[in-house]
Amino acid sequence: MRALTALKQAAKAPPHADGRPPEMPLSKIVRDPENPRPPLHLRTPDEQQQQIELNENVRQRGIKSPISLRPHPSEPDTWVINHGHCRYDAAEAAGFPTIPYFIDPNFDSYDQVAENLHRSDLSIWAIAGFIKRKLDEGQSKTAIAQRLGKEGLNYVTEHLALVDAPHCVHGAYANAVRSPRTLYDLRRAHDEFPEQVDAWCLGGARITRDSIRELLEGLRHDVIGAVSQQESEIALPNSTLETRTRADDQAGDESGSNNVQDALERARLRHDVIVACPQRDEPTLNCGGEEQQSGDPPSTSGGLRHDVILRSPPSPAASTPAPSRKSSGANPSTTNPAWNGDATSEEIPVRYMGRDATVSPETKVTIAVDGERTEVRLADLEFSKSR
Repeated sequence: MRALTALKQAAKAPPHADGRPPEMPLSKIVRDPENPRPPLHLRTPDEQQQQIELNENVRQRGIKSPISLRPHPSEPDTWVINHGHCRYDAAEAAGFPTIPYFIDPNFDSYDQVAENLHRSDLSIWAIAGFIKRKLDEGQSKTAIAQRLGKEGLNYVTEHLALVDAPHCVHGAYANAVRSPRTLYDLRRAHDEFPEQVDAWCLGGARITRDSIRELLEGLRHDVIGAVSQQESEIALPNSTLETRTRADDQAGDESGSNNVQDALERARLRHDVIVACPQRDEPTLNCGGEEQQSGDPPSTSGGLRHDVILRSPPSPAASTPAPSRKSSGANPSTTNPAWNGDATSEEIPVRYMGRDATVSPETKVTIAVDGERTEVRLADLEFSKSR
């Protein structure tokens, strides 16, 4: 009711005799809290300079175009700016008591953004902030694009990528890169290779969509090459540990040592394959999946591409019975003199990328026994060398 009363009163305000629009006291006008244009101190240097120039022009020439107002929804005799915030700021800076106006009660935030868009009067950062606010309010990208008069979702998606953009994107904009699509591509590239893209931008590269694409192609090619060089490594995954080892193929390394460290260094599997073959004193399937008679040496020629870590056969002098299939049964303390056998307090020494490292005996690894996969503790495995 108050808004309608104020609207009627404003509508009765007579124009000047020379046809100029009526004047509204600045004291009765408030800025729209949803104005997409940020405060002056948050605008870009170019936008700040434009406001300074407008202030000087208004001081000398006055306001030539009226601003658009609507009644405040809760405060009587108070008006909210629809469009004309910069002119209002200039009039305030010049010390004018009033400003020419007209009333438009149906003006909303979309009208405000659309009018500035058609005049190319909003920065991409202001547009991005507006779209983000509308999404936070629960509106869909499709609805936002339609209200802004844009076909498809590209316009909305490209501007959303500029919300909280990294420094290199802001730097590109400051260096006259104005295309939202180019800045969107730069943001995506930075998300994928942050350090490399930062260095590229700081190096003074000419930023275009083509140059960004070429940069990404080169960086991705380097990554693929690095991965290819590691195809001979094995990963032993654990919830907190991944150990990678390289094969030691030096001459004379045929002794069949039971040391866990040596066994791990022999592994050259690309994937997580550790095969535990059963004892050799019984007919079984060999590790390649073919029938094997008692006494035959285990075969590694089946479906495995690289070396296989095999469970060692029982020693002729051993007095203890062979372990069951459910567990390889050996405590690494019997095969690794550097480990005292206490699985709760000691780590198994290994080699990682040519350096000394340790693995927890509790590390879970996947093994295949008679074609069936299962997870066991590293401490429950025996190892021997096999070529």
